[in-house]
Amino acid sequence: MSRGYRFFLYLLSNGTAKGVPLLSLYVFSKYVDLADYGRILLVIAWAGILMPLLSGNAFMGLDRSIPSRGVKASAEEIGQIFWLVLVAHAILIVVLILADQFGLAIFSDVFSYAVVYSLFSSIVFLGLQVLKNIEKPFTYFFAANIASVGTFFGVLAAFLFGKYLPWGASAEFSYIVKIYILFQVISAAYTVSFLVGLGVSFKWPGGVWRRFFESRTYLLHSFSTSIINFSDRVALSFFFEPQVVGAYAAALLLGQSVSLIQDSYHKSYAPDVMRRYSSETDSDIKKYEIRSLKRIGGLLIIVGFLVSASLCLLSSYFLTQDYSPRVDLVLLIGFGYSINGIIKFFLPRLMLVGRFAKFATAMTEGALVKLALNFVLLPSLEGLGAAISTVLSFLYIAIRVYNYWNKNYDFK
Repeated sequence: MSRGYRFFLYLLSNGTAKGVPLLSLYVFSKYVDLADYGRILLVIAWAGILMPLLSGNAFMGLDRSIPSRGVKASAEEIGQIFWLVLVAHAILIVVLILADQFGLAIFSDVFSYAVVYSLFSSIVFLGLQVLKNIEKPFTYFFAANIASVGTFFGVLAAFLFGKYLPWGASAEFSYIVKIYILFQVISAAYTVSFLVGLGVSFKWPGGVWRRFFESRTYLLHSFSTSIINFSDRVALSFFFEPQVVGAYAAALLLGQSVSLIQDSYHKSYAPDVMRRYSSETDSDIKKYEIRSLKRIGGLLIIVGFLVSASLCLLSSYFLTQDYSPRVDLVLLIGFGYSINGIIKFFLPRLMLVGRFAKFATAMTEGALVKLALNFVLLPSLEGLGAAISTVLSFLYIAIRVYNYWNKNYDFK
């Protein structure tokens, strides 16, 4: 399958994944209070932080094992990750239940929902990692969008036709979050079914906890990435009411849409590099990577600006006044995630030459920069402070990662 065809299918998949939340934003702006929207996005943010903390360190190993060994040879490894996801989340769920039974108000309802959402999202993510590495973009498209498309239509149907149901309909936070979780469960069930079809055994494989602790570098990288991507909403919730979180989340959703083309490019690009590594000389791979970087570097920034500006213009027509985001927030966030698209370009090479730890170190430093800037800027600047911290943390990471990458190439 040609790289261009893979790119198109990933673009279609990501377009659905990014477009459905934008349509959902329009629906929410009509039916849901901005504060409840902020709490819903907080659930997803907490889940984004929990996924790598509980088990995400194990996922990235698949990017190396499946392209080189095949999915059947990696079946035991995939089974280990599945059980690691299940057991780690089960332990946390038991803790939540015990805390509730003993009347300990340690965890909020937002956090409790996030744990359940994280469990099923992690199973879905496992399947997507496998599909990406065996280059099945059509199946990837279907698996990636069951939850997002189903959730959109489920929420829309609840608002439009729920009044005819015996229990009625509600635009309240808990009602909507349960719909989100329901479609993650459906998507996870589909994921397990196609993994079984690929020959993955879900018997207890042994070595699960050893795998968790031996992947410390991956844990560092995946947890740092989640801090960069999700900590701003969580930090805002410490200082302000959910309405502020909701307003920033709406701007963030528009700004992050620039990653549509970037993610599609990288999903089609990374397997090519991995495959070339086993069949071509290092000199040829270097020429290929440098040529690719020259082509996409500036283009990602330009496309990011155009996408952000276009979405700002459209949002002023389609969103209610409460939900309509500030233009400066969207453009700043879009610029930050355009830089992130360039950062991802360097990852395959650093993995192949055994310098992934350097990449993880840069991400960890960037996460610390993001956290520090959040608590310095947010109290006075609110959402603008979160956007500034996003841009500066990505700029810091880009400089650090480029320096590591350039040491291999002496690229001018």
